[in-house]
Amino acid sequence: MIRKHFLKRFYEMAALEREIGATCIKGVYLDELDPERGRIEDEVMGECGILCEIAYASAVM
Repeated sequence: MIRKHFLKRFYEMAALEREIGATCIKGVYLDELDPERGRIEDEVMGECGILCEIAYASAVM
């Protein structure tokens, strides 16, 4: 999801992994990951409730 929504940040972190010579995911560098890897269908989208409604109303005004 990071690669999908924050591409620039994803590649910054991939470069940092290479620079320090360590990985975050079981010995696989971020830039080696299959772009389709992950459980995107398991993404949790909770209800925001009144706080989101207030924030949206403030942004629209």
